[in-house]
This record gives sequence, C-alpha cells and structure tokens, in this order.
Amino acid sequence: MKFLGKIFGLSLIWFGVWAFFIEVLQVQGIDYTNHYVITTVFFMLVITGLSSAFKNQISTFVEKFTQRDLLMVSIFSAVMALIYFLVNTFVINPLGIDVSTYPFLLRMQESFLVSKAFEIMFQQTFFIICVYYLFNKNVAGWKNILSFGIFTLVLHIPVLLVPNSMGKTLLLSSFFAGVIFSYCITKFKKGFLYSFFIHYAFYVLLGAAWWLGFSEYVCFLI
Repeated sequence: MKFLGKIFGLSLIWFGVWAFFIEVLQVQGIDYTNHYVITTVFFMLVITGLSSAFKNQISTFVEKFTQRDLLMVSIFSAVMALIYFLVNTFVINPLGIDVSTYPFLLRMQESFLVSKAFEIMFQQTFFIICVYYLFNKNVAGWKNILSFGIFTLVLHIPVLLVPNSMGKTLLLSSFFAGVIFSYCITKFKKGFLYSFFIHYAFYVLLGAAWWLGFSEYVCFLI
C-alpha cells in the first residue's frame, strides 16, 4: 500500500507539470519555439522546486559539478548546436522550406534546443527522485530496471494523443529510456549527466537524420 502511495504521489507531480504546460501555457501559444523563454523559465522553476524539496534524495545520485563536468556539458552542447547549424545552413535554408508546420523535432530551431534542454533536465531530475523512492535509493538487478522501464512507459501513455507516429514512438521509446536512465543513474558516478546526454541527443540526432537523407528510415518514428 505504501508503495502504491509513492507511485500515486510521484505521478501527481509528473502529470501536474505536464497538465500546466499543455493546458495553460500551450493554450496561450507558449511552446518550445514560440515564447520559448517562458517555456524555459517554467521548467527551470520546476527543476528548482524539485531540487529544493528533494535535495537529499537527488544528492544521493548527483555529485557536485566539477570543472570536468562543465567541460563535458560545454563540449556536448557545442556539438548539438553545431549539428543544428550545419543542417540549417547546408540543407534546410538552401531548400527554402517553411518548417513552421513541421513537428518541433524537425524544425531544427535554436529555440527548441534551449527550451528542450530544460524540459529534459526536468525529466531527468524527476526520474532520480522516482528511483530513490520506488527502489529504496537503488535499482538492483534487471528486475527493478525493467520495472522502472514499465513505470516510465505508463507515465508516457498520454503522449498517444500526439498526432502522427510521434506519440507511439515516444511511448515505446519511453520504456527503453526508463531502462537506460535508471541503469545510468544508479551504476555510474556521472550517470545523471550520461542519461541527460542520451535523452537530449535522441531528439537532436533524430531530427538531423531526417534532413540528412535518412527520412525513409526514420519517417515511421515521426
């Protein structure tokens, strides 16, 4: 019963954040590219709130940032930005395509890079808290890791409302994401960073693959 209570409480936080973003902010025309600064600030505030309320739980898995960590984040961010720049400069702009009607993932806009980064940071922070409470600070063995994958899949069921194939892609990938993230977070000292890199790169590389001639191979995902 206590375990179910934890799941219910964590689910309330998750769905509450997304409900506000979708039903309040997006209704006002605020999303990942339009008024993206507001979206970024929103997720920053959520991250700050979670970090303050669950400081001890999060510190179990996240060490203090070092100069090496900052260097890793800087290099990673530069590579992701470079990919966007190259795709826009040598593919999208020469074709003169209006990407405003495309899914956010395919628009390759710098504003998406910024707002999506903080949205993903919120998710990773939330997953750390979940790992702490659902598995007594640690995911031990593949049984727990797979269970966490199922948990993240259930949390993502509402994405089926997303049009086209993207909803199904996000739902199915959420299971594997839960498995990978929980493993990284609990098995590596820098697991939080690694899981963030994987999560972020998924969106950037998938979008880039579309424009670089691999659309026939990834179209079923979008």
